[in-house]
Amino acid sequence: MRPFAKVTDADIASSAVKAIELNDSIPTSKIHVTVKQGYVYLTGTVDWKFEKDAAAKAVAHLRGMLGVINNLDVKTRISSIVVKEKIEEALTRSAELDARRLIVETHDSTVDLWGNVKTWSEKREAERAAWASPGVTSVNSHLHIVP
Repeated sequence: MRPFAKVTDADIASSAVKAIELNDSIPTSKIHVTVKQGYVYLTGTVDWKFEKDAAAKAVAHLRGMLGVINNLDVKTRISSIVVKEKIEEALTRSAELDARRLIVETHDSTVDLWGNVKTWSEKREAERAAWASPGVTSVNSHLHIVP
């Protein structure tokens, strides 16, 4: 019986790059992968939070890897006014939400949600709508559940 071969940092890095390249939702040219002592470090800049999350998920279960350090930055290319408008439009389109009960504030890439919702489901939907907007890096939910 042969013992398992040790997985090197170079092996992990190669696997990580391949895993990222196989995912169409990740902008591979914007992401740099480094592996140190079994930890995968992701650096670079992406346009959307889902791209940051997808990159970390793509490398999360590589053989020999000990953990992922996701240092990807989400940089918005649109103004905070446009971000606010897009979130408000998404909230209005959502069948689950009464958008008139919500206030959206934006500052750079941070979104603050204020107001009252009727259920946990509505709260999650409002937060999801905020995160889905381009360039959002942080969502602070100040929503209260008031049935």
